[in-house]
Amino acid sequence: MQFGTAIEFSERVSYFSIASNLISYLTKVMHEDLSTASKNVNYWSGTTTLMPLVGGFVADAYTGRFYMVLFSSFVYLMVNQSTFPPYSLLYIFYYNFVTYPFTHIISIV
Repeated sequence: MQFGTAIEFSERVSYFSIASNLISYLTKVMHEDLSTASKNVNYWSGTTTLMPLVGGFVADAYTGRFYMVLFSSFVYLMVNQSTFPPYSLLYIFYYNFVTYPFTHIISIV
C-alpha cells in the first residue's frame, strides 16, 4: 500500500511541476508565441489525461494487464532520454551497436 501511494504521489508531483512550468519553457526557451504555447500545453494536458483510458481499454480488451504493463515499461525505458541520456537504453543500443562498430572499422582502415 505504501509503495503504491509513493508512486502515485511522485507521479502527481512530476505532472503538476511540468504543467506549471510548461508555458514559460515553451515561450522563453523554445521561443513560441503565447497562443501556440497555450495550444501545445492544452494538447499535452489532453493527451496525458486520455492515454491512461486508451491504455486501459487496450489492456482489458486485447493484451491483458501484465503484458500491457510490461510493454509500457519497455517503451518507457527505450524512449526515456530526458532524465539521464547517457544511461537510457536507446542511447546505449545506438552507441554500442550502431555507431561504435562503424567507427571501429573506419579507424582500422
